[in-house]
Amino acid sequence: MPGRRSASWGALLWLSAIYLVMGAVWSWRAPYGAWPDVVFGNTLWNHSDPGGFYIVSAHEFYGSKGRLLYPGHPGLPMQLLLHAIQTSYFRLCASTDAGLGFTGFIAKNITQVFLLSKLLIIAAHVLSFSLFSLFARKLLGNERAALLAVFGYATSLPVVYYLTRVSVEPLMIVFFLATFLFTWECNERLADGRRGRALGAAALAGAAAVCALATKFHLLWPLPVIGFLHLCCGDEVPFTCGARPPERARLLAVLVFCAAAALTLAFYSRFFDWKDFFAYWGVVGMDRPSTLGRFSGLVERQLGLLSGLAHDASRIPLRDWLPLPTTSGLFFFCEMPLLAVAEIYKKHDPQAE
Repeated sequence: MPGRRSASWGALLWLSAIYLVMGAVWSWRAPYGAWPDVVFGNTLWNHSDPGGFYIVSAHEFYGSKGRLLYPGHPGLPMQLLLHAIQTSYFRLCASTDAGLGFTGFIAKNITQVFLLSKLLIIAAHVLSFSLFSLFARKLLGNERAALLAVFGYATSLPVVYYLTRVSVEPLMIVFFLATFLFTWECNERLADGRRGRALGAAALAGAAAVCALATKFHLLWPLPVIGFLHLCCGDEVPFTCGARPPERARLLAVLVFCAAAALTLAFYSRFFDWKDFFAYWGVVGMDRPSTLGRFSGLVERQLGLLSGLAHDASRIPLRDWLPLPTTSGLFFFCEMPLLAVAEIYKKHDPQAE
């Protein structure tokens, strides 16, 4: 088992190194701009890097009084990191452009700022590979299966498409996985009586869950609730363990989780007007042609209920669900070889069960 684990980590390091080099070259050759994305001769989207909105919004992160230039999804952790990159770059290199202030320096060197921002996003993707590997090992209990899962995720079309885009997707995955890893760590440390480490993991789980919410609200707003229920119930299914209260150590961990989540939300709310965020998406998201459609869009983006998803799914033609090289069907087509490899592996490896 140690040899297999070492080989798995070696393969993961090679994968990470390849993505770092590939992403750096892509970013250097095309730091920003717009061009069509074509796969197998089919034009999918126009690659208009959304980083222009996020980078400018991050520039005035501390001076916006809660009304960011671009509320986004809202992408608060990423904008905070982008602001840190710009501030560090200005402090390290501003002496070469004497007389320019912070804004003037960033505007003059916007190409380099885009490049540095893209390198940050690539690093977040690489971090997500490592976290996904830990997540898969915990979930599957098998080194090879976990490595296969990581390669399947890393080589999927959405990951490659977002590899160098200044967008929130990799941080969304990072915080999602971190929430579950810290929650599992807390449960394990409670089981073996290491209360200090359990409380530390609970605090990190609460902070990660709210960071996920602040990264992409309309997809991850339930995550703090899920983490809370997971800590309350341990390995039992929520709402099936009766009305008995959790033991004292678990209750303390739940309180620490809630406190960390509340403090993290309060921190982000210092820089962000949530009312402005919902007002923005109430306008941008209401692009359906009918009253029912507009209501469906509001429910989907802000409440995350299934009615919005069902309404949208019903409008997709049947052929776009098929594994064909179409705009949406290509996603399904890309994953089929992975499923075939997983099935073959399952039949030939007795430890895969």
